[in-house]
Amino acid sequence: MLDAEDAPVLAVEIKGGDVRPEIERRFLEQVTAHGVPYGLLVDRRSIRLFDLKVPGDPPLLELPTEALLASYAHGLDAQEVSGRYLERLTDTWLRNVMQPLASQPPPGLERLRERGVAERLGGGRTVGEFRSYF
Repeated sequence: MLDAEDAPVLAVEIKGGDVRPEIERRFLEQVTAHGVPYGLLVDRRSIRLFDLKVPGDPPLLELPTEALLASYAHGLDAQEVSGRYLERLTDTWLRNVMQPLASQPPPGLERLRERGVAERLGGGRTVGEFRSYF
């Protein structure tokens, strides 16, 4: 994700299965090497936002994936969600964080505001690489 000045703010990795510790470590190392300040890992269990300026710290935000599913997929069971569908739900959530509706704020918005992340994303845009597997 890019901020309003097109500077990279958030790198996102979405997995259809559970993220193993070595995948998490490798993702965080790669994103840190590119100078992106935040990393977001999403799998069927949780959504974890990391501040990469402070290596080794616990996530700034951790939400159960069910919070997204309850808001955007009418409570669909996390184990039934495909990786592609989880990508779409996460994209929708992030767009709602960038431009929240007053009537229905996205899950975790208050915590993202408290940590200054929502403001960094405001007015920004998503740039996605969606992989297809055939």
